[in-house]
Amino acid sequence: MTNMVQEHISPRTIYWIFTYEIIISPRTVYWIFTYEIIAYAKVMHLINCNLNAKLYFFTIE
Repeated sequence: MTNMVQEHISPRTIYWIFTYEIIISPRTVYWIFTYEIIAYAKVMHLINCNLNAKLYFFTIE
């Protein structure tokens, strides 16, 4: 499970995890949800940093 996720994360893999692992164990589902939240937070943080950088450049120009 963890090895598969570390090697490559694709939408198909995530879909497979959600469809099969939900049936298997609640602990795995909890792990997936926390992982998804962390990944989402990192993406949003990157987007916010990029927006701030662009605004900063616009104010300089």
